[in-house]
Order: sequence, then C-alpha cells, then structure tokens
Amino acid sequence: MRGLNPQERKKAYEQLVLNEFKRHTASELGVDEESLRFIPVRKDSETSLRLKEIGGVFGQDVVIFKDSSSVQAGIRGASVPTIENVVFMEGRAEGEKPYLFVLGHELLHRMRSEDLKAYEQFRGYLLDDLQEGAIPRYREDLDRRTGYDGTVARMSDKAILEEIAADLVGKRLTEESFWTKMADERPSLFARVAQLVRDLLDRPHSVRIPCPQHG
Repeated sequence: MRGLNPQERKKAYEQLVLNEFKRHTASELGVDEESLRFIPVRKDSETSLRLKEIGGVFGQDVVIFKDSSSVQAGIRGASVPTIENVVFMEGRAEGEKPYLFVLGHELLHRMRSEDLKAYEQFRGYLLDDLQEGAIPRYREDLDRRTGYDGTVARMSDKAILEEIAADLVGKRLTEESFWTKMADERPSLFARVAQLVRDLLDRPHSVRIPCPQHG
C-alpha cells in the first residue's frame, strides 16, 4: 500500500478484510462467494462515530459495509476467528444501536466469568418480565438473521435466553428508569453491576468483543 495517502490506505485495508469476511461468510452459509456483494462504506453519522469509538475502547477496528447481494445474508454485526481485532457491521443496522448490543454481550460475558452469582441474579432480573412465547419468536428472528444456516437449531433454550438477556442489556444501557428501578429494588445487585461496568471500561485492552458469527 505504499504511495497511498492515509485515507486511501484505510479504504484499501477495509476492502481487503471485507473480502476475507465475504469468503468466510460464503463458506458458513454454503453459498457461492460471487453471490455476495459487500461494499465498504464511509459514514460520519453520530451512530457510526460512536460505534467506532466503542470499537476503539475495546481495541477493535470497525468496518461498516453495505450488503448489496441479490439475496442478503442478514448479518447485523459479526466477527470471524481468522480476522483478529475487526468487527464488521452492516450499515443499515445503525438504527438498532449495535454498539450497545456489543457492550451488552461483553458485560454479561464478563459477569459470568468473574461473578457467577451476580450474573445469575442480573440475568434473572432482566428476564423476569419476559413474555410468553418470547423464546420461539427470538429463535425465528435469530434464524432469519443468521441466514437459516442451522446455528439456531443447535442452540438450547438456555443459550437463546442468554442471547435475549444480552440484547436486553444493550437496550437498557441508556434507559435511566431501568437502572433507577433496579437500584431501588435490588440495591446490592445494582452496585455490583455498576462496578463491573466501570471495571469493563477501565480495562479496554484486555477485552475482546464477542459478536455472533452472523447476528
């Protein structure tokens, strides 16, 4: 990439890793690589800038792309083992605030590994108001987003509940009323969760963003 200016180098790099991501996605979905058309996009929207900021906190590059395939892969956000420290985000997922879902997954992952009791309590608190039929509805939605590749069929209900809880964390992160309610109802749990969030943000270089392969 010699002779290119910084912006050109960045564009070439994003296209390079996106091509590798496309090969991986085609293999996972069992489709022809040529049927997928992933185009890197440069955005300066508030959401995009925030997403890249969050990625930087976790030591990750964020590549935003547009899925222009004739049959879209249904990917919202993903990472792959062969491409280290890169998270791929489909541009139209911006309205879903994907960076919050990423942080929600990371928070639950860290809680489970560092404080299993707090994790189980927090997970239970999140799922207390889960409506009947939520698991099959979420399975159907996740199956669509993963391209019906069989991943969801292999997931237990417990794993599905984990995904639901992580998504709920992402949704609740900016809802002051939720945290106020938890502080009133479960003050000790609130204090522990708040401390884990602070610890998470204080240790950016030790964190890896866990994204579903296609989700």
